[in-house]
Amino acid sequence: MSRKGPWPLSLFLLFALFSPKVIFAGQNGVMLLGSKKLDYSEDLPILGISSIRYDKNYRRYILLSDDTGAVPNYYNKNGQSRYYLIPEKTLITRKGIVKSKGTFLRSSGRKVREVVIEPNDSIFWTTHGHIDTEGFDFLDDNSFLIASEQSATYLFNRVSPWIRFPGWNVHSALLQVARDGTLLGAYHYPSEFSNIGWRFDWKIPHWVPGIGDTAFNWHSEDPDRKGVKRNRGFETVTHLPGTSDYLAITEQGILQDEKNWDHDKGPVPSRVLRFSMAEAKNLVSARVKPEIQYHYQPTAVPADLYDPQTDVVVQSISDAQGINDHQFLIIEKNYIKKADRKTANYSYAEVYLVDLNNLLPPTQGNSDGSEEDRNTLQESAETPLPLLDKKRILSTRNFEKTFPDFKRINIEGVTLGPDGDDGTKLLVLVSDNGANAPKPRSTDVIFFKVPDKLLKMQ
Repeated sequence: MSRKGPWPLSLFLLFALFSPKVIFAGQNGVMLLGSKKLDYSEDLPILGISSIRYDKNYRRYILLSDDTGAVPNYYNKNGQSRYYLIPEKTLITRKGIVKSKGTFLRSSGRKVREVVIEPNDSIFWTTHGHIDTEGFDFLDDNSFLIASEQSATYLFNRVSPWIRFPGWNVHSALLQVARDGTLLGAYHYPSEFSNIGWRFDWKIPHWVPGIGDTAFNWHSEDPDRKGVKRNRGFETVTHLPGTSDYLAITEQGILQDEKNWDHDKGPVPSRVLRFSMAEAKNLVSARVKPEIQYHYQPTAVPADLYDPQTDVVVQSISDAQGINDHQFLIIEKNYIKKADRKTANYSYAEVYLVDLNNLLPPTQGNSDGSEEDRNTLQESAETPLPLLDKKRILSTRNFEKTFPDFKRINIEGVTLGPDGDDGTKLLVLVSDNGANAPKPRSTDVIFFKVPDKLLKMQ
């Protein structure tokens, strides 16, 4: 019997379907290697992941949760701020094969180590509910520097499922935390980034007759207020390798920048602070002194993705990862939702390369990172800070057919894993499944193969 005809094609199809290493091509040579879904349980609540880093010294990934210890999570417990240590080999092989079968806890739960960040009453403003961990990076071999947004603070530290008394102000901070979870120090930003104002939340529970989880919120509205917005403060901090410098970046623009902003010129830029930790890391408490500040402007959501009459667009910065002494990666998150809905009906994220040595003049223009758009930016006296130039590395929109979950997950963290044998880079994203959602999804750790040439500005 002849094996000519469709036989070679059949072999090809069988190989494509059952090959252990499945790689999906994307834009600019970026390849989606796959996703590992991390399950959760009451004993090991992998919930609310807000950042990720690859620890090359121990060949493992570190996932940070943004639970505050003040708000009940999915299991109706006040989950403390914590992070998880996950061996690299439980997620992906050295050959780049993602271990996607099965849920995380069933296959290798005993290999996961949970480290709780213990509140320290001797360090001002770091009791339960005041830690609010969002982003982090390595401070030295024995400790981390963690961005604390502190949006869930409570003045009297009294927490009820129905009535909450948040504190008078929002003091974003940087926390030094040892690898065993010990809180070693707290470092505060200049006063111009502190938001002063009352907030009161009252929620009528669903079991009250005729009422269905009705919420009342009161916020002080002072037109002269300044500082970060509540729950939109310093979302991430990252180290610039080869230096003692760090970058702290706000999730959205601060109140001073939003005031009188012309939104026709594009999204309000986030603030980026560059500072040294050479002296502060040896202190229990200190004030961060930015050596220079920048503006980072997110790319506007394309007009064909939403209806301005019925949809609301929410944009924010979720994480950044320094890759050398002058460049870093950053995530832009984009949500589109109906004006009367709390949940997003579509979301996507994009990763950009940013170069601190290639600054643009102060501007209110909007750029998607292309050379054409960079050349059309115009100077504006209304934004005195230099604007950071950027280049898009990947957009999850290009991988939605392969991984449909991209349309509805919240990408929170980015890191670079070990280099491939062929000189490629391993880019890793992590999703936030929501710590207190009605039914949180599994956390996704998503792996991409990125050509080294993409991590260089043209």
